[in-house]
Amino acid sequence: MTARKITDREDRDWTIANYAPDIDGLPVIEPVKLINGGFLKFEHVVRALEDAGPERKLNKMATLGYSYQYSMTSPEDPNWIFRYEYDVEPLDTKVRYPAGHLHVNAEPDEYAKIETVKNFTSLHLPTRRMSLEEIVWHLINEHSPSASNENKEEWFDLLNESKIGYEDRVATEQKPDLPSLLDG
Repeated sequence: MTARKITDREDRDWTIANYAPDIDGLPVIEPVKLINGGFLKFEHVVRALEDAGPERKLNKMATLGYSYQYSMTSPEDPNWIFRYEYDVEPLDTKVRYPAGHLHVNAEPDEYAKIETVKNFTSLHLPTRRMSLEEIVWHLINEHSPSASNENKEEWFDLLNESKIGYEDRVATEQKPDLPSLLDG
């Protein structure tokens, strides 16, 4: 996993993802191939924040957004299965949706019968903020039937320990000054 600076946002913003060079040697997000043959593509955007002291050191990170996408074929294929997103600073400020949301690449039969503004795949289904540990936990538990129960328990213990650290960090995370969903 590597980080690289984002050029189209503030100077203190970084994207963390699994990068690999493309044919021109430029970094592109490389999905992680899973044991069940699927792919997890993730991207995490963070901002370095200054402390309140007189030296104004960059000593904390705040999450601005993430995307966790699961697919069974190439992640560039439009047939992904689900995608969790968190975006506290949307690039298009005219669009209002919950910061934490889920997209599902399917459409229930009953939904197709009602008149709506958006197709089901485009909906921003509200969720709370999700950790990468929870996504990995879900993929192991629900999408990897070949993994032994003993192996799953080892992973769950490791992920649970990491998730507790995540929850502690989120509870004390400095929040960047961003517009409210209800502003405007």
